[in-house]
Amino acid sequence: ILHIPTSPGCNNRCEFCLDEARGIGPFSLQQHIEQLRTGRAIADGVVFTNGEPTLNRHLPDAVAAARDLGFTLIGLITNGRRLSDRAYAAALLDAGLNEVTVSAHGPTAEVHDAITGRRGSFDQTRRALQNLQELRRSRSFTFHVNCTLVRKNLPHLPAMVAYAQGFDIDRLNFNVVEPRGTAPKRFAEVQPRYVEVVEEMHRSGLDFGRPELSISRIPPCAGGLDWSQEDFHLAVDGVITHFEPAAGKVRGPPCERCAVAGTCPGIWEAYAEGYGWDEFHPVQRPHDAVLRVRLGADCLNRCPDCTERRGVAPPPPSPFRQLSRGYLAGHRACLFTGGDPLLDARLPRLLQAARRIGFLHLAIETNGRLLSQRRFIDAVAALDIDEIRVRVHGDDADTADTRTGVPGSHRQAVRGIHNLRRRRLPFRVVR
Repeated sequence: ILHIPTSPGCNNRCEFCLDEARGIGPFSLQQHIEQLRTGRAIADGVVFTNGEPTLNRHLPDAVAAARDLGFTLIGLITNGRRLSDRAYAAALLDAGLNEVTVSAHGPTAEVHDAITGRRGSFDQTRRALQNLQELRRSRSFTFHVNCTLVRKNLPHLPAMVAYAQGFDIDRLNFNVVEPRGTAPKRFAEVQPRYVEVVEEMHRSGLDFGRPELSISRIPPCAGGLDWSQEDFHLAVDGVITHFEPAAGKVRGPPCERCAVAGTCPGIWEAYAEGYGWDEFHPVQRPHDAVLRVRLGADCLNRCPDCTERRGVAPPPPSPFRQLSRGYLAGHRACLFTGGDPLLDARLPRLLQAARRIGFLHLAIETNGRLLSQRRFIDAVAALDIDEIRVRVHGDDADTADTRTGVPGSHRQAVRGIHNLRRRRLPFRVVR
C-alpha cells in the first residue's frame, strides 16, 4: 500500500506524536497527482496520512485523482476533527474514499483531551465517529478506529472498546506507543511497560488477537500477540518507493537465545534505556509438541466419564491467551479441543488469530456428529485448517452409543467421516 504524506501540521498536540520532527510537505495538488501516478505502478492501494491530512485543502481532489487512477483501496488516517463537519466527510467519501481510520485515544473527554493536548478534541472526534456511522447507511466504506496506548488510557481498555464499538466500526486496534517522536521527551509519563500492557489485557477479560479487536506493537518476548510492528519503515521521499530497516532498535542479552532473532529487529533503544531488559524472555525454539487449546465444555455427547463437562473441569482461560502463551513457549502446532470446537462461534476467528501469531499446523478435534450435516461440512471446508480429528468411541453402534450416552451418535459420526472423505478434507480418526 502506498502511503502519501499529506500535511506537515496537525490540530492536535499528542504527547506521543511520531510526525512532529519529520518535516514532510506541504505538497501541492499537482505533486500529489504525480506521487499517485508513480505509485500506481507498484500499488493498488493508497493511504493519505502524516500529520493531519484533512488540513490539506487539496485532499478531496487528491482522493478523486486516486479514484480516477484506478486505486482499489483509498484510505485516510485522521484524528477525525474535521470530519465532525458531516458535509466535508461526505465529500471525501463521494470523491472515492473507501477506508477511514480515526485515531481516538480515550472513552471520555478527560482522557482523550489530556492525551491530544487539545481541549474539545474529544467532542469533535466523537461527532466525526457519529457522522461516519450515519454515512455508512448510504455509502460503502471500511471504518476503523486506532487507539495509541499510553499510561493515561491503559486502565480504560474495556471502556474504550465499548465506546468505539458503539459506532459500528469494523475494527478497533490498540497500538502500544513507540518511544520515538515526542514520546521520549516524557518517557516515564507516557510509555507503559509492555508487561503492564499484557497484564491489563488479561485483566480486562477481553479477547484480543481477532480481526475486529487487536493490540499490536508488543514484541513476542514480552508476550505480544502481534509482533509485526514496524519492523520496517518506509523511506519518505515524496512517494514511498523502498523499505529500510527500522532505525532506533537494539538487541540485548535475551536476543542471543531467541528463536525469532533472525527476523526480529530488536527493541526500541529508548525503551531499553528506560526500562532495561528484565521483562524480555527469549522465544523458545519450535518443537514438535502440540499445543492443546481448550475452548469449553459444549458437546452433543453425554459421555459418563467426560472430564471436560461443566462442573468437572475448571473453565479454560481465554483461548486467545492460550495461543499467545503457547507460541511464546515454542509451540508451532495447535489442536483446538474441549467439548466440540465446532459448537464454538469463535473458532473461525481463533484460526485466523493462530495463523497471524505464527502457528504452522492447525487442527480441531470433534466427535464428528455435526459433520453429518451439510451446513457444518460446508463451514468446515471454508476454514483455514490442516487437520480434522474425529474421535470415535467404539467399532460398532452399540458400544459407541453406550459410551457417548446418546443413541444414534455413532451413525452420525460415521456419516460425518464419509462427508469428510467425499469432500477430500484432511482428517484422521482417533479413539
